Amino acid sequence: GKGAAFDIFVKIANGMHKHRKASAATMIEGARRYAASKPDPDYTPMPETWLNQGRWMDDLAPVAAVLWWKDDAKVAAMDDDRWRKGIRDHAGDIWPITTLGPAPGSPQCKVPKHILAELRLTEIYDSRGIKRR
Repeated sequence: GKGAAFDIFVKIANGMHKHRKASAATMIEGARRYAASKPDPDYTPMPETWLNQGRWMDDLAPVAAVLWWKDDAKVAAMDDDRWRKGIRDHAGDIWPITTLGPAPGSPQCKVPKHILAELRLTEIYDSRGIKRR
């Protein structure tokens, strides 16, 4: 349906569609937002349907930000005092993965080993980030 979708796109952009009117740039930006939302491929509408329904106007959930601890440069920029403060301010009964990264004892844990040892974090939290009793 590429040809049919293109024809509809042109009609909408030129104000010749019976129900829709939008600039090419607006539809393209909407398509980019839709693609960035990582739609379920099993329920992705056909391009003709997407255009005919004016889906470029859909309000989509914001794309999740990349977690800071997945950026090696940001992890490397963390000094010991910042780690200690973050742990003091955020760690509770559950290790906050979004704030401090994977839990102590997890192979992906980003907290430096000497801070883990100093604060005895692997004794306090299990590898799932749940505080031991």
